[in-house]
Amino acid sequence: AQQMVETELPSPDQYRHLADLCRKTADVHERRSEYDSAFEWLHHGLRYLDEKEPTIEAARIYLLGAGVYQRQGKNDEAIKWCEKSLSIALQIQSAEGQKTVAQAYYNLGGIYRVRGELDRAVKFCQKSAENYQQIGDVVGSSHAYINLGNVYLDQADWQRASDAFELSLEIKHKIGDILYAAIITNNLAQIPLYQGNLPKAEVLFNRSYTIWKQVGAILPEAVTASNLAQVYIYQRDWEKAQQFLTHSQNIFSRIASEDFLPELKRRWGEYYLKTDNLEQALTHTQRSLELAVKQEARLEEGMSRRMLGLVYRMRGERQAAERELRQSLQILAELNSEYEAARSKLALTRLLQPSAPREARDYLKQAIETFERLGAKADLAEAQALASN
Repeated sequence: AQQMVETELPSPDQYRHLADLCRKTADVHERRSEYDSAFEWLHHGLRYLDEKEPTIEAARIYLLGAGVYQRQGKNDEAIKWCEKSLSIALQIQSAEGQKTVAQAYYNLGGIYRVRGELDRAVKFCQKSAENYQQIGDVVGSSHAYINLGNVYLDQADWQRASDAFELSLEIKHKIGDILYAAIITNNLAQIPLYQGNLPKAEVLFNRSYTIWKQVGAILPEAVTASNLAQVYIYQRDWEKAQQFLTHSQNIFSRIASEDFLPELKRRWGEYYLKTDNLEQALTHTQRSLELAVKQEARLEEGMSRRMLGLVYRMRGERQAAERELRQSLQILAELNSEYEAARSKLALTRLLQPSAPREARDYLKQAIETFERLGAKADLAEAQALASN
């Protein structure tokens, strides 16, 4: 197509067409996780366009670039490119412009979710859904519901999360979109994982994982492999946990994607902690925290600090453990992440019981109340057992 367009007489329409073909070529590279090649084509496409003139081609190029940066865990750059796309698209009074606006809101919701700014993420996700509904784009609406469900999941609002995912899944089944049905299934599996229903979580994650293997979608395959590893860590099936952690790690290394690495490294830390290899647990958990801070992923930072506190406690480094656990709780409370904050309170309870029993009792009471309200049965059982001692 590019060769055919290049034979035409030079004109603004020809340049815009060539820019769009560059974006489409970049899109192929992005889906294959070839991020450097994707950016080469995006910058090549921008050179065909006049920066002073708002065009849908420029808006789409910046939007795709934002997504590539997000895959690499470069969230500051992702926000800049996304806002650039949004500012251009808002000037284009057409259905294409409105659709790009909705997509930009969608991306911003996802990025702010990673940064842990959950209230802000909800706002952008809702704007995205509203814009897609206004233009009658049911596919776009289904994607917006996935994003919104993920944010509710992080806020431990599991009922709203489930409702949003089910709305999206209904659309995906109607249109036969097997890939996104697998994504939603993976996300839905998080709810029984948090609630302690490990058999159900395992079934749903495996259903999603099988689809990724069949279609060769390696990035989501790596993410779901990491999720399955978490199930097996909880089940104390160390052989399977190591198998899926290694598989996930190998894929992320091959495609040079850091987006999900804070989570994966934290799971390696938990694996080594529970198999009594404290040196490896410390190394992986510290790396998880470094990556989370680098990406400004505050939610991940809060969870990684909790894991680091647990490692320090097992190493007998009480001061370091208390420092990390208190920082974890502070971050998670600021982000209004009730479930994760309650888990940090439970960890603090174990640490503080001998030296500060009154504070420990307060934290334990608050954690139990949260776990009861959310239906987090496994965490609740652990907290109640601690209370009975």
